[in-house]
Amino acid sequence: MWPIPKHRITSLGGARLEVRLKNDVSATALFDRVLVVHAGLFDMNAPHAKSDHEHAIDTWQWMLRLDHRVGLGPQLAALFHDVERLEREAERRAGGCARDYQSFDDARARRGSEIAHGVLLDVGVSVDVCRRVRALIASHDRRGRDPDVDLLNDAAALSFFALGSACYLDDFGPEQARRKIAYTLERLGSRAKRQLVHVNLRPDVAEHLRALER
Repeated sequence: MWPIPKHRITSLGGARLEVRLKNDVSATALFDRVLVVHAGLFDMNAPHAKSDHEHAIDTWQWMLRLDHRVGLGPQLAALFHDVERLEREAERRAGGCARDYQSFDDARARRGSEIAHGVLLDVGVSVDVCRRVRALIASHDRRGRDPDVDLLNDAAALSFFALGSACYLDDFGPEQARRKIAYTLERLGSRAKRQLVHVNLRPDVAEHLRALER
């Protein structure tokens, strides 16, 4: 596992480094094209779309921190795992109203998997890799069936704590935030939970987390 720079992992809204980790399968011209096309899907003038893009990139980076040898399919799945938000959440976070997060996430994952499959085929990613990405995204909120799915779960959850938890608390209030934090914490594997000490959580978010861990 690569060392985790604490100044890069913050939920306090400070500036974040632009340096990006890559490995042999993502340090390619094809992956660079994917990054350009992926960024072009987001309206960077819309606050939610911008934060969605940051979360996608950060999830990818967390994946590489957790396993620097991870393959191409999982890295692409990390970038596109929440892509369906572009259709339904440009101005409103529907997930903030969800009472059953698992059912909500399963439905959005299925839709996102199809969007990602189509975009990646158009970019020139191989059919086999596109199918793998589609399968990973479609099941990315279900642990225990595939090590790559578990890795994607861990990376996305750690990115939520690092980048999204404070804004989520501000947007939806403490009661809803407690449910979301509990759900996200439950998704983390033991290795990923140990990485939470490297995340500079805002104090009120950290208190919610401590209360759940008691």
